[in-house]
Amino acid sequence: MPLSDIPKGTNIYIDANIFLFIAFKEKHFDESKGFLKRVQKKELNGFMSIVVLDEVLFKLIQAEASVTFKIPLHVTVQFLKKNPDNIQELTKCWNAIEKILSLNPEFDR
Repeated sequence: MPLSDIPKGTNIYIDANIFLFIAFKEKHFDESKGFLKRVQKKELNGFMSIVVLDEVLFKLIQAEASVTFKIPLHVTVQFLKKNPDNIQELTKCWNAIEKILSLNPEFDR
């Protein structure tokens, strides 16, 4: 079922892929963005777990570290373990998580 066909008022779990499709502008970008807009407008009751946030943040950190430090994606974890202070240079990933958390205006930061 396309995300746009989900009936109003439905309680729905939001998986990490929805956020990652948007972050990386992948194949389901438009559909995922429309879906999250429906959640934001409270047409759908979206919820997720901390595991989803963790997975999204991990993937975003990897991608940003790869670009920022000009290293292959598959070595980002090892690089950041050896150079933990470099994680402070990564800002886009944290901004993205803030946007995700802002979907729920009642979230206590």
